[in-house]
Amino acid sequence: LRNRLALAPGPTASARAMLIAVLAVMCGTFLVAPTLGLEELRWPTPRDVLTTLVLVGGALGLSVALPGRQAGPMTQCGYVPLYHKHGLPYFLLWLAMFEAGCATGLWSARVWADTFVGVDVLLQGGALALCAYLHERPDRVPAPHAPGVRGFFWGRSLHPRIRGFDVKQMVNSRIGMMYWALLALSYVHVRPADVPLACCAASQLLYIGKFFAWERGYFYTLDIMHDRAGYYLLWGCLVWVPHLYALPTRALVIYGSSLSDGAALALFGVAATATALNYQVDLERRRFRDDPDSSHRSIPMTYRQDGEAVRTRFLVDGWWGRARHVNYFFELVAAWCWGGFAGSAAGGWPFVYPTFLTVLLFHRIIRDEARCALKYGDDYAAYRAIVPYRLVPGVV
Repeated sequence: LRNRLALAPGPTASARAMLIAVLAVMCGTFLVAPTLGLEELRWPTPRDVLTTLVLVGGALGLSVALPGRQAGPMTQCGYVPLYHKHGLPYFLLWLAMFEAGCATGLWSARVWADTFVGVDVLLQGGALALCAYLHERPDRVPAPHAPGVRGFFWGRSLHPRIRGFDVKQMVNSRIGMMYWALLALSYVHVRPADVPLACCAASQLLYIGKFFAWERGYFYTLDIMHDRAGYYLLWGCLVWVPHLYALPTRALVIYGSSLSDGAALALFGVAATATALNYQVDLERRRFRDDPDSSHRSIPMTYRQDGEAVRTRFLVDGWWGRARHVNYFFELVAAWCWGGFAGSAAGGWPFVYPTFLTVLLFHRIIRDEARCALKYGDDYAAYRAIVPYRLVPGVV
């Protein structure tokens, strides 16, 4: 692989510098953050290895145990990826198995919290190995991205599969998101009487449960439809998601909270409402995709594919008529609430994730709108005139 990376056409000097900087920030955050007051970095123990095998094996096993497949969106070359079904039952079964194991003494309720650092080190290596494997064995459909440093970082395959498993579904959803949920639940067992911690974990579990209920809609997002399976995406979901997204609950375990129980419960109400509205927004879009005639208001859009005009429609009804990315607004409200559960007790640690998410989603908005402007041209300009607000209805 080293020879292939060296001999393949590489990026420009500026692009290479950008990639090195991003990699340094990603890896540096993982290596430095534990030494700044959360946990010390250490080598994985046999218990860490076993826990990692349970995490990955459970994801694969439960996905197979729940029958059925569902089709994702067709690519421009006509390929239709297939995914495992039953996201919400998968999520609930994992939580039930974890609690049943705790109740019977099969494992400690703190197991995910206690093995976090060791499992993360193993997931770091696993992400690197998986990316190297996919770099050397890219899918033929759609055409793979060119090899080299850029190809390794951004990925060469759009919908890679290994042994019948869709790699992005397993890594992004069934492992990364589920590990975040297991961490949140395990952290509650460390301090079960802590109301702000329980509220933070409960609001995160509510959000993750919403994600799995909406998992089919996730297959229509930028992550799945357009981002290839490279180090950026796979490392992000295996390491960055559980490491960063669980940081608010992890900080509450270590530093506690300055909020009263009443204030924590009120903040939980705000976070739960934002999650419910986020689900409502996503549900409107999913219903429209399933049945475009179900909405009273949508506008025609045209783009060209293989020299032919292809017609589609954009929803401008309900929440989608108020802002073009209103779903991101409710995600950000929930994320900032999670950071707020610690009050001032944990300093800035709980707010690292919502700050990161704010930057990520604004960047995603820019990427998405640039892609749509290029694809739809004047039709997209007309759509923006009908729905002028990007994120917050009536504001911006």
